[in-house]
Amino acid sequence: MLDVGLDTLPAAAKEVNLALVKCRELSSDDGVDAARALSGMVWGKELTLRVHGKAEGALQCTVYEVSDPTSINEKLVESGLARCISDKEAVYFARDTQLESVQELHRGCKDKQDTAKKARVGIWIYGDVGEDDDETARY
Repeated sequence: MLDVGLDTLPAAAKEVNLALVKCRELSSDDGVDAARALSGMVWGKELTLRVHGKAEGALQCTVYEVSDPTSINEKLVESGLARCISDKEAVYFARDTQLESVQELHRGCKDKQDTAKKARVGIWIYGDVGEDDDETARY
């Protein structure tokens, strides 16, 4: 039972999304793999967040492990378990945010995605994910 007065404190947790990356839904194997990889990258580690803005009710963030300059966003893309949003989506996203930090993150994610495609890892195992896949599966 909570002490008197503690039950009136607002919740401290905030909903966040990894900015500029998309993953498959948890109902797919790739989505479960992405969730497990993300958990392994962040659980029990000291992290910092760069908040770029808010969209769809959640803060859009870049997550960094304190001792590593490569973002968790980029690592997930490089592992082939997430993909970078399109240039058009990035421009749309950047309209209400700190443009320079968003452009920097988007460039980094695109580079990591190219690495994942060449290595054929994760969602890229059978080649490029085409436009048809965007319509049938949420990333």
